[in-house]
Amino acid sequence: MRSLIRKMIPSRALNAIRLWRDNFVIAKDRKVLEKFRKAHPKEKNNKCRLVFIVQRTEVFNSVRSIAETAGNDARFEVYFLPLPRCQNGRFELLWDTYDNVVTFCKKLGFGTVLEMANETRDTYFDLSKLNPEVIFLNVPYTRQYPKPYRIEQLAKIAKVCTIPYGYSMIESHLHLIYGDPVFMQNIDYIFAGSPLEFGFLKPKVALAERRGKRIVYNVGFPRFDLMNKSCAQKKCVLWLPRWTANVGLQASNEQSSFLEFKDSFLQFAKEHPDVRFVIRPHPLMFENYQSKGIMTKEEVDAYLEAIRTMENMSLDSDSDYLQALNGATVLLADFTSLLAEFYISEKPVVFTGDTTDFSAYDKPMLDTFYFAGRWEEVERTLNALLSGDDPKAAQRKQNVKDFLPETKQSVGRTILDILLNDFKEQS
Repeated sequence: MRSLIRKMIPSRALNAIRLWRDNFVIAKDRKVLEKFRKAHPKEKNNKCRLVFIVQRTEVFNSVRSIAETAGNDARFEVYFLPLPRCQNGRFELLWDTYDNVVTFCKKLGFGTVLEMANETRDTYFDLSKLNPEVIFLNVPYTRQYPKPYRIEQLAKIAKVCTIPYGYSMIESHLHLIYGDPVFMQNIDYIFAGSPLEFGFLKPKVALAERRGKRIVYNVGFPRFDLMNKSCAQKKCVLWLPRWTANVGLQASNEQSSFLEFKDSFLQFAKEHPDVRFVIRPHPLMFENYQSKGIMTKEEVDAYLEAIRTMENMSLDSDSDYLQALNGATVLLADFTSLLAEFYISEKPVVFTGDTTDFSAYDKPMLDTFYFAGRWEEVERTLNALLSGDDPKAAQRKQNVKDFLPETKQSVGRTILDILLNDFKEQS
């Protein structure tokens, strides 16, 4: 019956009904949260205390410039709460990953690293005793956190902030990230990473913002603070293949070029000994291929060994992608949120994915890409770019200039100014 009613209602009207429903539910439940906070007022601190939850170290760059700027500002206190990673889909904590996350936090060289659990791991650090002003999520999927650190608990302790872990270019991905009503009812700050993300979120919280404080901001993507526009001294091609196996997939952004290009890429590198080549696959790629029977362990090992034996090629498995992106002079890539980060460096992108689902906001970026669906097109384009033939260079430079907001300070500094102003108003 419900499906029949949906068929009878035009999709535009159905979307409007869903938007009104989301607005009403979010605003109603936020009032419950505000009542709780008024009944349990926070003790005032002399400095604005920030807690950065760190679980997936590879996405920490989304808040790195915020944390580093706050660490050098006497008006803030910075804390890091390391968490063990979670088994995807099973919500099981992987305690063997915890020490690596702790080491990552300590290597940052500033702030205080909190001890999350006791030795028996049956008691977790009570964040309410720290009395922070703002807690930054590492990822918005807090069901992957231990129960005391899920968003509905954190919101009772402090204001909760999320920074996207990737630049959003496709709306369907946003439904996955922000489709949890519990998340939307308890988040205080969402600093949208892209115009698409801002346009998607703003209508969902319109009623809540009208009744209370601003929730969604569009001040730029903090990861852009980290990109280096200067070119590496040596020519370098970085390849970012997706982790999917293309089984049952039509032409879409889920497809990967790896299986089709992997041998040709090695051969191309052998033919260009004066160029450096780096492959940075998704961490799950080889595991995914083996689990699906696409590649055997022996085939994966043989391919990795072939990479190791080549002087001008390497496999990048560093948890931080920055060195690879900043060191590349050309990017060869399937769909990835890192496209936008490399794009602002004004260096050329050879894109092997599909553009059907990209938002209209990203057309200026796509206009500067070189597209290649077959290896012959990849080879021809790379040869041209490596020889200095880059006809889209001027257009790319202008489009990037128009793309980035005109500001004299970093995005991280702008976000901290917003938080600091709110802190002063409450003090």
